[in-house]
Parts: sequence; structure tokens; C-alpha cells
Amino acid sequence: MKARRGFFNLIAVIILIAATIIALFSGVGNTYAAQSGYTGVLDDLRQDESFNIADYPAVSDDYSINVIQIAESSDGALYVYTYQPAQKNKFLTATEINIALSDKYGEIDATENLTEADEPKLYPLSLVSCEGVFCKYRVRDLTATADKVHYFTIISIYRIWDKNLDGETGNNNIGNAKAFPVGKAFKVSNKDGEITYESEPTFYVNIINPYADHLIYTTSASLPFTPGVTLGGSYAGAVQAHYIAFSTDWNIDFLKSVTVKYTKRSAHVTATKPLYGSIHETGATFGDYEICYDTVTYLQRVDNSGSAMPFGWLPYNYSWDRIQTTTDFLTTEKNLTAETKENLKKTEFVIHFLETPHEQKTTSILGVTNYDIYYTEVSKVAVLRLAFETDGKCYNLGTISDQMSDDGGAGNNRAPEKLGFFEYVWQCIYRLFKGTATIIESIIAVVALFMCFLLLPILLIILSICFPAFRAVLGHVFKVIGKGLLYVLKGLWWIISAPFRLIALIVNKVKERRATLPKKSKRKRKTKKQARSKRK
Repeated sequence: MKARRGFFNLIAVIILIAATIIALFSGVGNTYAAQSGYTGVLDDLRQDESFNIADYPAVSDDYSINVIQIAESSDGALYVYTYQPAQKNKFLTATEINIALSDKYGEIDATENLTEADEPKLYPLSLVSCEGVFCKYRVRDLTATADKVHYFTIISIYRIWDKNLDGETGNNNIGNAKAFPVGKAFKVSNKDGEITYESEPTFYVNIINPYADHLIYTTSASLPFTPGVTLGGSYAGAVQAHYIAFSTDWNIDFLKSVTVKYTKRSAHVTATKPLYGSIHETGATFGDYEICYDTVTYLQRVDNSGSAMPFGWLPYNYSWDRIQTTTDFLTTEKNLTAETKENLKKTEFVIHFLETPHEQKTTSILGVTNYDIYYTEVSKVAVLRLAFETDGKCYNLGTISDQMSDDGGAGNNRAPEKLGFFEYVWQCIYRLFKGTATIIESIIAVVALFMCFLLLPILLIILSICFPAFRAVLGHVFKVIGKGLLYVLKGLWWIISAPFRLIALIVNKVKERRATLPKKSKRKRKTKKQARSKRK
């Protein structure tokens, strides 16, 4: 009897454990109750008379996230309510939401000035309640303003990328977060303590085939035994040029500005290579993650020629526009890998949003080579906003853009060719006359021009002695040049002497006129003595 009771107790325990596991992992939203201090999602949604739960059916294979409504609390917290059709089948959590605290999204005037408030940002989300296919999130790091009327333009909402649901990225990128469109502009009005919410749909741009990558360009290098470098070592400086390429579902005639979001952190990697063997990593340290937003415009350009003489090699040269078409990028960038070119063929625009230093210090002791590499790791790149013109109209629109990270490898095969000596000197001369030369480049340009002035006559004499035909041609050229100079000098002399000749002409005319006038009779004036004697 006891054995039978123990058996039933064991069965009951097994059933209880199984039920608990099913309740926890089956993905049923009702198992996630509201956190302490928060009201339930359905309790909030039912306060809206237009809300009908039948309008939001469960769909087992629809893994999207849709924003239904927003609400503000008395302390300024913002809550977002979502409909997630597959929530009962697959428990999913939204992680970030793309919001602009502005209503300037859509068609705008060409002279419209956009402020920081018009820029969208990603705000993290905290799940506070989930019931069935409905979820309630609190928007962190955002406090609603006390203005009687304010706006929330919600462009998109994110969840973590799931390869089983979202597949591969289609290139060598790593998918970090999947974006789902919202496209709603909420107007919040506070009148006499009563808050009302109005929403209307907004246009947005779908970012297609996003491809995040970076190129490495060498900017400077040092010889062994250079001061400041460990004995037997060397130093190489480079720049990592980070960009994102993409296409859109709009016919964009002119792309004016782009807002890019990304995450970065500093990195220090050490590696070693024995005398006989391959390089292997010995350690890596990373700094804290930093979320960044950069807005680039069509007017911005990167122009850098690396280090200059006399303390380094001749510089490496690179330059580009911040916003480029993919066609222009593929034309100007000659050292891309075949894989990079293939990935870029699916895109329309290339946005260069960041450059970071990449330094490598190498030391060799008894055949063992040690490497210290310092660089910046960039990840979770997404395009958040585009300003552009199409069909004669200007638009400022948010975007639906997945967050991507590159695979860590540079998209180019090697650094661009170093400038040759004469090419570098010519560049210095060009920049001198352009007004963009540095002090060292200006000195090099002036010295080069002075040397050319001194060496040209010597060079011509040597060529004339070595090549009689050249001497004959040169003599003829000098005759022509001499006659030309003579005419030029005569012309200059005529121009310079013209005022003096004009004065001389005027003086001569005056003299001639005086000569033709009749002469006046001259009467002798009597002296006082003559006058007195006459009176006597």
C-alpha cells in the first residue's frame, strides 16, 4: 500500500514538474505577469473604447512586432504597447525603439533647418507585462517633456536577430537586431490635466541589403631603430575607414544627409610569431561600449595624405566624399576584395561615417616577433534617417534598417600605393597654389620651384650640346620667344611712356600757340630823373 502511494506521489511530482516547464517555456504570454508596480497590458489597452481584442489574432509563424499605442505616466515615463502575433508560439522581446521627438518627418521645405530634436535615436525597452499576443514596454532613458503639446514619431522597433527566424544576412555581415516598421507620428496634448493621444501614419524608407564594412589605409611607417621605437622594432600607423552601403525602396535623385547609429569600443590585441611557426593571438582587452550617432552630409569630404617628410616615409594618399554612390566608390577604390565588390553590387549608396586609428607596433627579440595592435571595434551599424530630393520634392524620413556588424576583416586587399617622390613634390606644389599645404609641404614646394628655376638653363644647355636637332629647334623657339618678348617689352614701354609723351605733346602745343600770337609794342618807361628834368 505504501509502495503504491509512493508511486502515485512520484507520478504527481513528475506531472507537476512537467507542467511547470511547459508553463515557463511554452511561450504563452499569460505566464509573464506585470512587474510589481505596473498595470497589466490588457488592463491598459481596454481603457481605449476602440480597442477590440478580436482584431489581434494569434499567428504562429508571424514573428513581427507591431506598435498599437503609447501612454505617458504622471512622472513622464513613456510606455509602448505592442501586438506580437507569434508570441504564444515563440516568446520574443523587443529590445529598442527608434523615436524622434519631432513632427518634421515627411515632405519638408528645401530651406527647412533640422535641429537635434529632429534626429531619431534608439531607446532601450524593458518588458513590464505580457498577456497573450500583447506586450507592454517601458522606454528607458526617455522622459516626456512637460510641454502641453509634444510629439513622438516612432519609426521602427527592434528585437534581437534570430537566424532561425530571420535567416542569414546575405553577405558576410553579422545580424545584430531585426527592425520592424512602425511609421506612426503621435501627438500628445495635455489640456487641463487631461491627456489625449492622436496618431497618423508617416512615410518611411526601407533600407535594403545593408552592408557594414571597413577599409584599412596605411598612413605612416618607420624604419627599425627610429627614435621612439623599441630597438629592433618598427611602427606602422593606419586608419580604419568605416562605412555602410545600402539600397532603398525610394527613387532618390539626390541624397543630402544621413544619420547613422553605431556602437564602438577600443581594442588592444597582442600576438606573437616564433622564428619557426605562424602568428597566434596571445591576448585581447576591450574598452566599454559607446553608442554613437553621426550625421553626414553631401558637403563633407575626407582628405588625408598621411605623414610627411622628413620624419617619415613619403605619405600614403586617400580621400573620398562622405556620401557616395556605389558606382563612384567602385570606380575610385581599386583595392577592394572580390567578396566586397560582390556585396557592394547590391547597393546604391556608400556612407563613410567614421575614421579611427589603427596602430601596430612590432618588436623582434632573438627571432621572436611580438605584435601590439590598437584599433577601434565598430558594430551594430544602422541607418536611422535620410534627407533627400526626388521628383523635385524634399523629404526627411526615418528608415527601417537592421543593425549589422562586419566580420572584422578589412574590405580591401592592401593599402594604396605610396606616393612617388616626384608625385609627392607635385602634390606639395599643387596644394601650395591651392592654399591647403601644410608648413612642411609649403617649404618643399618653394624649394622645388627654386631648384627648377636654377636647373632649367643648365638642363637646356646640356640637351643642346647632346642633341644638335634639339639645339636647332631650341634656337628657333628662342628666336620666336625673343621676338615675342621684344614686342611685349615695346608694348610695355609704350604703355609706361604714354603719360610722359602726352605731357611733352601738350607742352609743345602750348609753345607753338604762343609763337603764333602777335608781339606787343614795348614802350620805354621814363625814369623819375628824366621826368623831373623835362618838367624843368
